[in-house]
Amino acid sequence: MKTDTYNYMNSMSSVDPTKRQVLVNIGNRFIVFGPDARLPEPIHFTPEDSAILPRVADESEGVETRITESLQVFGMTRGVSGPHGAVNADIELVDNGGKHILVDIKVRERDPKQHDLQSGSERLDQARSKGENLEVWFFNIERLKLFVLRRDGPALRIDELVPLNVWEKTSEGVFERHRVVEEVDDWLRRVERLYAEIREWLRDNNDLHFDQTRTVKMSEELMQKFAVTDRELSILDVLRSDQVVVSFVPRGLWLIGAWGRIDIITKDKMSILVAIKKPDKFEWHLSTPDDRQRTRLFDKFALSELMSGQ
Repeated sequence: MKTDTYNYMNSMSSVDPTKRQVLVNIGNRFIVFGPDARLPEPIHFTPEDSAILPRVADESEGVETRITESLQVFGMTRGVSGPHGAVNADIELVDNGGKHILVDIKVRERDPKQHDLQSGSERLDQARSKGENLEVWFFNIERLKLFVLRRDGPALRIDELVPLNVWEKTSEGVFERHRVVEEVDDWLRRVERLYAEIREWLRDNNDLHFDQTRTVKMSEELMQKFAVTDRELSILDVLRSDQVVVSFVPRGLWLIGAWGRIDIITKDKMSILVAIKKPDKFEWHLSTPDDRQRTRLFDKFALSELMSGQ
């Protein structure tokens, strides 16, 4: 951990449970969990705090072991894991004030359900009756969330920690969450630029008008993997009177051999637009579902031919 981080840790007498930051390894990814990412709190873990680990084909295999072995909490040190006193736990944490916390790790592919919370509450009470300070941590490895069950006096507290950063680290470099965010933002801009071009190409058709009130959700695998929020993309409808003549519907960004796809839907058929990356720009190429290898540049003339029967 870097020097400024070390000094910050030494200045803390105790860690506020609601402001913890937790670093863990899940499969090929490292995730920093913390309180709401919109709050003005710096992220205290960076890729420098993680090791290069062998890649795994199945991230769900042995995930609880990897979480337990890799887990770090900012401002706290690892004590003796495993059995501790009268209560078994996966991890023991010690803060700078000397406070000991035992942690039970639970892994799910969903948020904890009522029976999980009930079982966790019973574990807390069992530990408390034996004089131990225990917390139960539920990791949702599908949507990347961390739920911490703890006692705050007699009250049951559930702290939900969200991903502040996600990265993969190999000998070739680091791929971080911000790169996915940047690609998504760029995709939205490219779609809007295409829509603007289509409006310009059709501006002399006085019987046509446009509507972008409909949307389609963008929630691709890479976004979920790096905890990037779902986005709503506009659908461009071209109408004559109140009838839709043609619709442009974004379908995906990360494709083999292309940098985005938009479906063009008319009353009688569907065509496909794919973005091809050139050295200094992206080009849109038109194809059909029956022959995707045969493409042509999508321009004003291609659009005119496409709409000629509408």
